[in-house]
Amino acid sequence: MAILLEYLYRDAGNFKNWGEACFKNAQGLSLDEIEARIQEGLIDGMYFSAEKVGLPTLYFEEHSDQLDHEWHEFDRVREGSLEEGEATRDIEEFVRLLIKSK
Repeated sequence: MAILLEYLYRDAGNFKNWGEACFKNAQGLSLDEIEARIQEGLIDGMYFSAEKVGLPTLYFEEHSDQLDHEWHEFDRVREGSLEEGEATRDIEEFVRLLIKSK
């Protein structure tokens, strides 16, 4: 079973762009455990830099460095199916990087 992390980018105009990332779950962590550990690495309980944790940025095509910011918002984690080659990283590795990047 794969772990799907859903996140979004909200620009200065409050427009939202949604995305998700797929991870392996080699340790068999529960969704509650994963979410609690992710919370440890979030800024103000919801934000993170996608670039610092190796996730694709969800910026809009017209991104203004003066108005927009780098923070992405964590939405949730859920179970999903794991397609061959889809998940290259483990959720544990992601969480360690997230906490380190805070």
